[in-house]
Formats: sequence, structure tokens, C-alpha cells
Amino acid sequence: MTRKKTAPSCVINNSEVIKHSGVIKNSEVFKTQKVIKTLEGLDEHKGSERSLFSRHWFMPRFCLSPSVQYCPKANGRATHAMERKETKKAAVLIPLVEREGELFILFTKRASHLNKHPGQISFPGGKAEKSDQNIVATALREMKEEIGISTSKENLIGCLPPLPTVSGYLVTPVIAFICPNDTPKLDANEVESFFEVPLAKFMSPNSMFKHPFLFQGKKTYIYATTHQEHLIWGLTAQILNTLIEQLSAYQG
Repeated sequence: MTRKKTAPSCVINNSEVIKHSGVIKNSEVFKTQKVIKTLEGLDEHKGSERSLFSRHWFMPRFCLSPSVQYCPKANGRATHAMERKETKKAAVLIPLVEREGELFILFTKRASHLNKHPGQISFPGGKAEKSDQNIVATALREMKEEIGISTSKENLIGCLPPLPTVSGYLVTPVIAFICPNDTPKLDANEVESFFEVPLAKFMSPNSMFKHPFLFQGKKTYIYATTHQEHLIWGLTAQILNTLIEQLSAYQG
């Protein structure tokens, strides 16, 4: 399905990183010395690092590719539902960890006793609170609360477009690198377990598929993918699919 594409992402200065009072513009990039070094030194990092979907491989593809929009049908269902509800802001954080030159994405499995989405695969995240400085701060706080991991401003990469949900939330996916030496400390009230998946798995053709789903008595299809015994679907899969499409759109 063809996605609507917008202008390439822009780069913002370090001083602007945490000044946003609301949603960061689609796929804006936090310009740090590490980002500059990555972009300027791209030609120096050839061979195994780039073929293994490393940090150096990721940065120009996310920063310089056009922003990719979500599935119009899914967006339409959620937007229609939100018209009847008060919009609430929320954020998720997509944690990327590099191990031996290869990027992995960290996922969590929600606790089975939760009333909403028990046992589902997700990214750390939740609704915005009044004490959050902005939506990026929401994502960082939620990651710290759920899996006990923090990251620095220098490791923030940017955001995907905000995604409306049928439950009335407007969810902003924030992307950041985390330290490979950090060991998650799970909040058992929210998270049952975690696992990492190589980014390369999702970059392979046909890694995502359409999963049948009954919505308001009507059969529809949503994005899904699997890893070992885990089914990744719903909001998490839609965010993941959009990230993969943006990386794949790179023409450098």
C-alpha cells in the first residue's frame, strides 16, 4: 500500500531538544556531535557495520528519509473514534541498542493482570502527565518507570508522527539509543518480561503481514509480525511498520 510522504526530516540544534512544549515535528532529529560525526563520516563506515544495520547505518536513513505516514484505513478508524472522545496525549519509546555493531529493538510484554492489553507486546510508554515538560519527557519517564532504563539527550534521535488510537489517545513514538550495558529492572505491576529483536529481521522483505481483526463487528486487517513465540500486532506493529518504511525510503 502506498504511503503519503512528506518533505525530508530537518535537523534541530542541541539547545532546542527539550524546549518543545508539545509534539515534535515529524521525524525531527536531535543534532548532537555524535549525529554530525555519523553523517559526515558515513563514507568511512562501509562493509560489515553498515550491512549489520548498525547505528551508523541507521542515522542517515532515519534523518534524511521522507517522513512516512501511517496506514490511512487504520488512521481513519482511530480518527473517527477520537471525534467522540477527549483527546489525550501519550508517548512510547522505541529503544535501540547496539551490540557488536548490530542494532536491536527492545520490546516489553505487558503484565497479564492488567485490565487493558494484558500480555500484549509493546514499547515502554504511557499517557502524558502534567509534570512532564513535553511529550519526549513522557516517553523517557515511562521507560524509566517500566524497565528502569534512562538515556541521555545525546542519545535521542527523533520522533515518528503522532498516531491516533481508537481509545482516544494521540501517541507519539520517540526513538532513542540505550546503553548495551544497562540491565532492565522491570516494574512487575506493568511489565512481565522483555526481549530484543535484531533490526535486520524487520528489514527483510515480507517481515510484516496483515492480521485479521474484528473491529465493531466488522472484519478488518492490521499489521502484525512474529518473533519466536511472540505476536507483535496492533499499535506496536503499526509504529514498527512505519519506522521500517521510513528507513527503506532512504535514497542516499
